[in-house]
Amino acid sequence: MSTYQPEAGGAALASRGSRLAAVLLDGIIFIGAGVFGVIGAVTNTEPLIAVSVVLWLAILIAQMVLLGTRGQTIGKIALNIRVVDFNTGGHPA
Repeated sequence: MSTYQPEAGGAALASRGSRLAAVLLDGIIFIGAGVFGVIGAVTNTEPLIAVSVVLWLAILIAQMVLLGTRGQTIGKIALNIRVVDFNTGGHPA
């Protein structure tokens, strides 16, 4: 199995640990948005449930746009890593 080897001056591959941390951070962000829904459900407060749904959808859309345009999610941005094309090392098309 071959792996992408960056040319001199290119960026290094992200470690498994940093990739895992990025995914966990993304998950924490989604869970944080869901907390409002849980609190709203427990207290029978519909506005909190609505806020949770809107936040969750906004985060989902933001993650999709960031991943599509920059090759990064919020977690990847925080850890300064991104998705690259295997053959070129550039932004995936």
